[in-house]
Amino acid sequence: MTTDTVPKAASRQVSIGGRTVTITGMSKGAGMIRPNMATMLGFVATDAVIAPALLATLVRQAADASFNRITIDGDTSTNDSFVLMATQRAGHAEISDLAAADGQALAAAVIDVSRQLAQAIVRDGEGATSSSPCRSKAAATRPSAGWWPMRSRIHRWSRPRFCQ
Repeated sequence: MTTDTVPKAASRQVSIGGRTVTITGMSKGAGMIRPNMATMLGFVATDAVIAPALLATLVRQAADASFNRITIDGDTSTNDSFVLMATQRAGHAEISDLAAADGQALAAAVIDVSRQLAQAIVRDGEGATSSSPCRSKAAATRPSAGWWPMRSRIHRWSRPRFCQ
């Protein structure tokens, strides 16, 4: 956990094709984060049966709706990762279209877990005592702009900055 003060994990279950699908994630990182990630690691795993080609699209959607919208101290680093894994063991029919009902249900759950993890990073914020939404020009132009980027306030080492 390096500089993190608390572990960050989230989990959610949804029903897809009559089967329970679990989405679980964990993350670490609480500093040097600016929109588009930084010193942060995020891992989300699911047992959903999803076409492998859709994972890249889904991980991009989840990152853009969560980790790519947070800033802690305005600095960035090259050490960031966000990984989405699917074991394909839930036993339902394969999801081959994210626009279909089952695809939308899975995407919503993955994004929800990713947002919970991103918000936990902001709350940890290496000494931050609170967090608040900030407006980003890039986020405002995205279709999912209803969830604004987060930033850490009252940071130990630098003055807070709004997302840019």
